[in-house]
Amino acid sequence: MTAGEAPRVGIIGPSRRRNGTGGFVARFLHGAGAHVAAVAATRLESAEEAARRLGAELGRAPSAWPSPADMVREAELDAVVICSPFPHHGEHLGLALEAGLHVLCEKPLVWRDGPGAAESAARWAERFEAAGLVLQHNAQWPFVLEALAPWVAPSGQLCVRRLELGLSPSAAGPEMYPESMPHLASLLAALGATGEVRLPRARWGEGLGSLELDFTAPRREDPPVEARLVLRAREEQPRPAWLEVDGARADREVLLQDGYRIRMRVGSHAVDLEDPMEQTVARFVRACRAPGAGRMRDATLVPSMLLLEHLWPAVRQAIPSAARGG
Repeated sequence: MTAGEAPRVGIIGPSRRRNGTGGFVARFLHGAGAHVAAVAATRLESAEEAARRLGAELGRAPSAWPSPADMVREAELDAVVICSPFPHHGEHLGLALEAGLHVLCEKPLVWRDGPGAAESAARWAERFEAAGLVLQHNAQWPFVLEALAPWVAPSGQLCVRRLELGLSPSAAGPEMYPESMPHLASLLAALGATGEVRLPRARWGEGLGSLELDFTAPRREDPPVEARLVLRAREEQPRPAWLEVDGARADREVLLQDGYRIRMRVGSHAVDLEDPMEQTVARFVRACRAPGAGRMRDATLVPSMLLLEHLWPAVRQAIPSAARGG
């Protein structure tokens, strides 16, 4: 692919079942000028179903593959988006690197119950950079904070001494943490967090259907941020979410009357947003098309993973012994 050429992108995990993001990503790739060339699932039938649906939506059906390995080795691609469940991310990152493909990966990049996730993420980042390839993770909330800045910091100076993020995962249990905490971690990393944490305090409730996590996040240059993550499992859509910055709270509203639009409400003000996932995908496509793309390293990736890893012991320890099987 030459600089500026539309990248040919394959999607690993294109299904929308169980809140999958693949279908949304495909639409946003198309909107950003990329060519959605191929999809791969764990079964050929699932891939063909996704390809038919995308063909109807995008006007051109991608090829369907029975496995990610077949797709990355045989389809003519420049990049892949990994939308598979996080336990498979390492395998799919390896396939993409071997094939010389740029990658946008769902969060978390990698995960394990114990130390080593951040070190693994750093090694992946180094290997992709050495190969001249883009490696980005799906970090959406920094775009939201940028859009909210004029409303939560009327003075024009967004200092951020306290940050709270509330989310509503679709299912209860310990997996809420690695699926949801990357959103807060990406915000903190974008604000200069080092990845270290102080005084973590975690509380589970409602049969592991809720989690409250408080901690202090040191930053490289600015004062530390007092951070809080609040999770409340909820199956029904739309799921509540909010961001509170230094006492100014913004609640997410999903508008379905004329399609799908997102806005944040700060007091009496309604702030319309460009979909943050759409912005994430557009940033990735721009990076793939830029000269020297692999040198555009995602500086928030490793600090985000450090935060996840450093907070996990407190979160895991707070799980009631009966739920741990102890």
